[in-house]
Amino acid sequence: ANPPEQGKSGADNTGAANHGGQPAQKGPSAIFAQDDAASERGPKKKKKFNLKDRRTKKIIKRIIIWAVIIGLVAGVYIWFQSQAAKVANMMQTPISTAAAERGDLDVTITGSGVMEAMEQYDIVPMKQGKIMTAPFEEGDYVEKDSVLFTLDNSDALINIQKAQNSLAKADIANKSNQETMEDWVSTAPVTGYISGLNLKVGDTVNANTAVCTITNDDVITVKIPFSAAHIDSIYVGSTAQLTSADYMTNNIYGTVSDIDRTPIRSSDGGVMYNVEITLDNPGAIAGGMNFTATINGILSAAAGTSEAADSEQLFTKASGKVVAVYHTNGDKVNAGDTIIEISNSATLDSIDQSNIEYDDLQLSLQSQYDELEDYTIKSPISGTVIKKEYKAGDTIGNSAQSIVLATVADMSKMKFTMDVDELDISKIQVGQPVDVVADALEDQIFVGTITQIIQEGESANGVTTYPVEVVIDTPGDLMIGMNVTATVVVESKSDVLKVPIEAVTKSSGKSYVQVLKADAAAQKGGAPSDAGAAPGGGQAAGYTMEDFEQREVQTGINSEDEIEIVSGLSEGELVYIATATTDDSSLQMMMMGGGMSGGGAPSDGGGTPPAGGGPSGGGPQ
Repeated sequence: ANPPEQGKSGADNTGAANHGGQPAQKGPSAIFAQDDAASERGPKKKKKFNLKDRRTKKIIKRIIIWAVIIGLVAGVYIWFQSQAAKVANMMQTPISTAAAERGDLDVTITGSGVMEAMEQYDIVPMKQGKIMTAPFEEGDYVEKDSVLFTLDNSDALINIQKAQNSLAKADIANKSNQETMEDWVSTAPVTGYISGLNLKVGDTVNANTAVCTITNDDVITVKIPFSAAHIDSIYVGSTAQLTSADYMTNNIYGTVSDIDRTPIRSSDGGVMYNVEITLDNPGAIAGGMNFTATINGILSAAAGTSEAADSEQLFTKASGKVVAVYHTNGDKVNAGDTIIEISNSATLDSIDQSNIEYDDLQLSLQSQYDELEDYTIKSPISGTVIKKEYKAGDTIGNSAQSIVLATVADMSKMKFTMDVDELDISKIQVGQPVDVVADALEDQIFVGTITQIIQEGESANGVTTYPVEVVIDTPGDLMIGMNVTATVVVESKSDVLKVPIEAVTKSSGKSYVQVLKADAAAQKGGAPSDAGAAPGGGQAAGYTMEDFEQREVQTGINSEDEIEIVSGLSEGELVYIATATTDDSSLQMMMMGGGMSGGGAPSDGGGTPPAGGGPSGGGPQ
């Protein structure tokens, strides 16, 4: 073969392939020519499969669509087969029915809790030491303030005695300070007129400094000497007539008030005795006037000098600075009137400190008395001793306040707390009665009262509940820690038409029941009420789902078990009761199959609520 022609043929083949035709078989010359051309163009690129090709995409889409269609058809077929099996099974299973009947219906809220004492106190000691007495046992009833324990208080009594001694010393010091302050006040010793007062505010004085003289000249005394030869003829109480050259009258009379038996000598050596004569001052007699006297006809041997009956000089009793002067010379004062007052700053500071110390000692003593009470432990309430951990002779160590000696509980009333759902809490009110049963006490019902509703809820897993306290006034055999169940009736109706709550389904806001057809009842035993269903639900022999028809009803209140039928159903009619094995889809399958007249339930129906369920008020959900 000619190589150039082979090269040409190879080029043509290559071109045909590039234009979508079938490539011709290449010879060696064409291959070599392609290799040379490729080497001139550079490295040869690997050809990729193009998924964007329209024909390829159409094929893939068709495959996917058919796969989906086949899968859906298979799924629907399998589902219908399973539902048909369920329906067949239901058709063979005895049907549960119940008759619509009249009666009372209560809407209730239930809860549970654990019994507690109305009040309960742990008895904790405040002091350590040996327990001297513990005159009670577990189970005993004790009154409030009954003595439960007494502890050894000997050390406390010693401390109290020491505090009393310290307070007594401070009291003595306080009294001395009080007397010192009393000495700062200078008062008139007698009633009279002031003279010789020269002190002023700010003057510093010492103890026994003369303040002034106070003279009472309303009464005058005169001491006149009489001869010893006549002294025995003169008596105390004798009247004396006085004569004075300074007073121009002789009608001055006085009374002998004293006879001084101390002899005195006259200028000529004679013996004389002074006789004191007292008289009321007529107004003109002053001290220092000379008088003679005649007593019982006996003339005095010489003259005597008059003086005021009361005349005393006032002296300070303490040292200090004059802080007040209340009178001046010539003022008449009464006995006890304050003349001047002094003060001493150093003494005042000492008195203040002493008073503070005295107050501290009083507080300390009171504290000791208060602590003494801690050695006698009393019951804080009236109640039953439910626990006794310590007895007489035991010793309380350093960790006294962490020790529980005993526990006293008031069980005359008892309480528990139950949690109420946020959807129901608005129906609960303080004062509502509550029926309470205990797991441990069969056939006993206790009556409680709601006493408190806690305003702050507790949330868990998206649900909020509110604690509600219930008090039982007569707890009977109830004991602390027992589990109880409470029922609160929040709404009640009498003589209402009702059916089991499982008989009602709800869809699109409407309620439905499955009612036994009249002809089915006639064919299989007469009236519906005679068809074999128990009033509260039971097995109705011989009935199938084809014997029931769906009927819309109006519902009212409901409990956990029953629901009120306001309209749409008559007393005695039998209704179908859904069981736990009957789901909504199976029920719809049966209705769609023509077994029931009246058509099936709407496809968006809600279904039957679980046994015992349903809301606490209103229709089923």
